[in-house]
Amino acid sequence: MTSTPMPRLDSAPGAERRPAAARGAAQAQARAATAGGTLADQRRAAVAQRALAATANQGPGMGGRRHLAEAVRLSPRMLAQGARGQARAGPTLQAHAGVPVNDDAGLEAEADAMGRRALARAAAAPGAAPRHAPIQAFMTVQRAPVALAHFVTGAARYTGYLSWLDSWGKLENAIGRYAALSEDNHEGRAALLASMTALSMTWTDGYTHRRNTGKAEAGDAVRKALVDRLDTLLTQEEGELNASAGALRTGPLPVSPEPRLSKEKQADANDKSAPGGGMFRVDTAIHDQDLKVVGTGHQGRVCRILHGWQAAVANVALAASKSDYYKVEAEEEELAGKNFEAIHTGFAVKANLIEVNRLRAAPGLKYLHRHSALAHPLFPHPPVIGDIVQVGLGDCYLLAAMISVVHADPAHFVNHMRDNKDGTVSVKLYGDAGQPVLVRVHKSVVVHDRKAEKDQTDAFASGAMWVKIYEKAYVAAGFHGGGAETLPSAEQSYGMTEGGHGHIAQAHITGAAAADHRIQTGREQIPGELNKHLKMPELTARLQIADHPQRLEDMTQFGYLNQIPGKLEDLLQKTFVTTADVRAMLSKEGVKAAYVDTIIAAVQEEKLLTGPLGAGQYSKGELDLFESVKGLLDAGKKMTIGTRKDIFDSPEEVTGKGGSAGESMVKGLVGPHAYAILDYAPKGHVAGQALSLKLRNPWSSYGRKYKHAHAAGPVRNDLGTTFEGAERIEDKGASGAESWFDLADIGAYFTSYSSM
Repeated sequence: MTSTPMPRLDSAPGAERRPAAARGAAQAQARAATAGGTLADQRRAAVAQRALAATANQGPGMGGRRHLAEAVRLSPRMLAQGARGQARAGPTLQAHAGVPVNDDAGLEAEADAMGRRALARAAAAPGAAPRHAPIQAFMTVQRAPVALAHFVTGAARYTGYLSWLDSWGKLENAIGRYAALSEDNHEGRAALLASMTALSMTWTDGYTHRRNTGKAEAGDAVRKALVDRLDTLLTQEEGELNASAGALRTGPLPVSPEPRLSKEKQADANDKSAPGGGMFRVDTAIHDQDLKVVGTGHQGRVCRILHGWQAAVANVALAASKSDYYKVEAEEEELAGKNFEAIHTGFAVKANLIEVNRLRAAPGLKYLHRHSALAHPLFPHPPVIGDIVQVGLGDCYLLAAMISVVHADPAHFVNHMRDNKDGTVSVKLYGDAGQPVLVRVHKSVVVHDRKAEKDQTDAFASGAMWVKIYEKAYVAAGFHGGGAETLPSAEQSYGMTEGGHGHIAQAHITGAAAADHRIQTGREQIPGELNKHLKMPELTARLQIADHPQRLEDMTQFGYLNQIPGKLEDLLQKTFVTTADVRAMLSKEGVKAAYVDTIIAAVQEEKLLTGPLGAGQYSKGELDLFESVKGLLDAGKKMTIGTRKDIFDSPEEVTGKGGSAGESMVKGLVGPHAYAILDYAPKGHVAGQALSLKLRNPWSSYGRKYKHAHAAGPVRNDLGTTFEGAERIEDKGASGAESWFDLADIGAYFTSYSSM
């Protein structure tokens, strides 16, 4: 038997670009590993060589250092195995150039198994996954410890009395303890993985020695098969623990300051003169009424934008261009924080200001460090939409956008985040025109500041660690839902992100352009369209006959019908209007039943209005909306949708207020609020079926269900089945996180949807 000698480590492509110290260390490892001369040892050394060769095109940069580090990480095992190889068996053959080798089949099989384990662990190590690898490349579906509870059974079980001394007894004990670990005990998993790896190697050494000396024990063969299986499982587990840190790769980044803990200062909705918030986009001149410069507002500083001043302007020059200016004054220092500036009251060019929230301090909150990558993994499992929970910050548009992305692409956030394992996390977002924005934030979360740690609950985003950190990174980078640009603040603040648009957040998250679609069901066209049918041609014709016996009655009806358009305008101010409402209004106004039937038939034929809730009768605008959403979802688009502010006709309908921004809660619907669109139903629908959209509430609870007159509880409305006397009911629990909303409710209570 002959063998081709391995190439010199320093002759690998690109080796001349590697640091001499690292190259020398690798050469020493290879010499030590091959000293025994076995093919097994040569394969182990080849693992180190391949890790070094991987740096060929990277030089001594970050990637190169990572691969060199991997070679060094594997070296203790290689060195140990090399030494054991010398002790177990001498050479049996001499290969090319006089290199002594041992071709023992058992050692070869063992070498193959260990080589596979080493290579698999190298692949699972940080940095091995490609930058935008599919999630399957570095994450398994289940992150819980593997099921080892009954791994060792039958003849493989230890039957002696010295399990604390015997390597198999200790390994069996470690396997049992590992199987009992909870899913989130990453520290315990890491410790036992290391222990089981060492114990399996120790037992394998003893097994090989017994086999070579003819002293095999009962159960050895069964146990050897189990060890081989265990190797595969341990490799999988190590890969999971590595994957929990995320896959983003960046160069060195400065650590962003912790954002200010704040909330939006809500203005009185009835006070039209209440000032708004502004931030200077660039250094900006402030003018008086004569357009003379009286001061400067500096970039990133905040001010108050005043309203209702235009009518009082006396200066002709300013009056002619007042649409180009905001009137500004200094913000209260307590509200402005580090963004305060004592500016002159005056006029600033609109284009130089960004409209932002006015802020207030959020008392009773603090940052809580969660530095440990094992105790607090960034990704405790592959991302799912249930990880995302909105609690106390009014950024539903951001969390709804995150849900839409996870729903379509679970790997996205793993590819865009990385736990640096130094108490910081790096995050990649996108700014104007999809330009990457990299930010590094402290691995800490916002909690309620309470004495007992168990009471220090999440104050802003909740759920998985990656969600809380991503929300913080969004704030720290200066993003807000009101525009694509980042805020040039001296101090970034959570309150600046309250209120925004889903399509803007989607673009910030993915870097792809997102579209905003206004929901137009044609309601504004109803008066004009209906007025054509109110003229009643046959009625008008009879009125031309002076002595027609119905003339008096016809004139009375004609008078009633002429008043209907104005009455209809009032009716359409309601949030939810159906053909039944129009019928009732016509009858109330004295219109004859025959005329009412004629008008309603025309309304239904032209699909001007929706029918009774649950009846499967929709307006043309609603049907067009359904087809649009259906087409976008079928094309794999990520979608969000937002409700109007007034989702009720009377304040008495409101049953509660949201904890994040004081949103109204009405029979399972929240407004104003953003949801993610997940699905539509039924598939392959036909005319006359009830149509629905499946929405996810970022609160992870509270949704709408429907019931009909003949059922005690909720009915399924995602099957296309129509139901009589539909009534809306609220689901306050977690089961309400995802709700099937009837298309008529979508058209009535929602204002726009985004797609990307």
